[in-house]
Amino acid sequence: MGIGGGICQTSSTLFNAVDKAGLEMIERITHSRDIGYVAPGRDATVSWGGPDFRFKNPHSYPILIKSEVNVNSGELVVRVHSH
Repeated sequence: MGIGGGICQTSSTLFNAVDKAGLEMIERITHSRDIGYVAPGRDATVSWGGPDFRFKNPHSYPILIKSEVNVNSGELVVRVHSH
């Protein structure tokens, strides 16, 4: 609880999954300083009315994005599946 680490952790996890899958980044802004939950430069800042994270599928086939949350450990896993 507190300032930071909320939705940006989710968007950063999603960014790393779609980046690994080779999807195209349309809009991504990193934080102004290092954060503790991902390596430097591997984050995606989002804010209501401010920066957003957007990407697109450049492939000729569809993708499936699956996320899993473990409420006991607080872990979020995002997987991108394709053909």
